[in-house]
Amino acid sequence: MITRRILAHAGIVLVISTAGACAATPAPPTEPAIGAIPAVRSDSDIVLPIDPYRVSPEQIPFMTAALNILGRECMKKFGLDWPADSPTPVRRRPRTNGVIGSPIRRR
Repeated sequence: MITRRILAHAGIVLVISTAGACAATPAPPTEPAIGAIPAVRSDSDIVLPIDPYRVSPEQIPFMTAALNILGRECMKKFGLDWPADSPTPVRRRPRTNGVIGSPIRRR
């Protein structure tokens, strides 16, 4: 008897909450404002959201030194040597997705 009352009350609450949710009409979607679209002439003209987090050429020697220190300490635990690498020069932002500046596109 009590469970029927609880179920009946729960059903009423469910119907009322569903009816209230369906009664509200959403606002019509609006177009976002678009600013000036810059011309892209080279890959350096493209700014990606991840760019501030990428390793800069100035940071590469420090990153390489840190990698060598950690690698040497880890390998020493297993009685092995860590071959230290010298930093390799890198471009500002290598294009691995072929958006622009691809050697194939230049042919």
